[in-house]
Amino acid sequence: MTFDKSLSMLDIPLIFHDSVTALDEVKKELGIVALNSLLDTQKPAFINFAKIQKVSRISNEDWGISENWFVLGDIHGDFYALYNALKHIQQICPEFRLVFLGDLIDRGPHPLECLWLLLAYAKKFPKRILWIGGNHDVSIQKSLDGSFFSTVSPAEFLDELNGAETYNREGRQLGDEFIELAKDLPRAALSPDGVLFTHGGFPLTDRHPELLNKKTIEEQMDWLNSADSLQDFTWTRITSRPKRIPNRVSIGCSYGYLDFAAFCEITKDFFPISGMVNGHEHPTNGFDPHPEWKTYPALTFKGFGFANNYDDPDSFNTKYQANLIVGRCRSNGMPEVIEIPVDRKDLTNFYDVNITKFFEEANQRALKKKKPPMAETSQNLDLCNDQISPLGSFQLSPATSINSHKETGQNESTQNIKP
Repeated sequence: MTFDKSLSMLDIPLIFHDSVTALDEVKKELGIVALNSLLDTQKPAFINFAKIQKVSRISNEDWGISENWFVLGDIHGDFYALYNALKHIQQICPEFRLVFLGDLIDRGPHPLECLWLLLAYAKKFPKRILWIGGNHDVSIQKSLDGSFFSTVSPAEFLDELNGAETYNREGRQLGDEFIELAKDLPRAALSPDGVLFTHGGFPLTDRHPELLNKKTIEEQMDWLNSADSLQDFTWTRITSRPKRIPNRVSIGCSYGYLDFAAFCEITKDFFPISGMVNGHEHPTNGFDPHPEWKTYPALTFKGFGFANNYDDPDSFNTKYQANLIVGRCRSNGMPEVIEIPVDRKDLTNFYDVNITKFFEEANQRALKKKKPPMAETSQNLDLCNDQISPLGSFQLSPATSINSHKETGQNESTQNIKP
């Protein structure tokens, strides 16, 4: 497996004069990328990657100094946010470590570029990045005819994998390697300070009786790493309510702070948790401190900056957040929230050069397919977090996507998609 281009970018600081230059340099290096070329035979550069147990306690040796650790929420293809967050973190803390809470792909216009940049950072700074798998990351699958589909909607990354430009041997290889990468990502990690990092949540209360029969630490950790538990770590959703009855009609059912307290109590002897940091939700200002969660606190981070109505070009310019949000860990406490002011001149330049071009190309492709342009295709999925209605089965063929689905904030659907 080879790159179209050499990894010359790994010999430079990964910090550029402006965001336009950064994206240009990544595009030059990108081509159709074999992910193994970045991960190489010494898999991986990521902490806890490909371990048998996808939920584990981070060792003191891997963790080091808490204040060197930063937290980044869902990116969803927002290269501007990912680049500027990583740049800021690297500048204020050269010895940085990073927990990325997952969902690198879908929604935003630059998933491949985000993937390349995160892998390049992991390669340049080995064992300093922890990527927690998000539900969008782990939902890409391959059908019998060789095309790719996703078990979650929206799933715009399929445009990259099934598009006319990439649907060839190299494109299929890229999709295969992304699936292999995603399936080995950790699903949750516990820091030495007792902070649980997870994309969605934790095993909900209806699963707790299973743990009572587990007597050894090995059996208890195996329960945390069971398929049912991994599903809850990745897919469940936080609420401000005290308790929620798990609704297993959907894998994305929700929980409250008393449910989390019950999980912390039942695992305290082998997996001692003091608080939780997650992604999955998309708070308007980039973070949610969940003030109702007092005994065991929680903090949600969103990494991308564009507005939820991402089919609107202004969501990437005038409606883009004023600040990007990252967290910085602290010893024996929850992370502090760091606001990174967005340089509006840099953002506008990035929008003018890259985002307008993206929407023009997307609308041209839509016209060729006789589909409405992007700004006219959005439709809200009238689905609440724990009442996902069945939408039927469908198969995605090459150059077919479900780009017409968007969410306003938290709603996203899981699909019964038949390969």
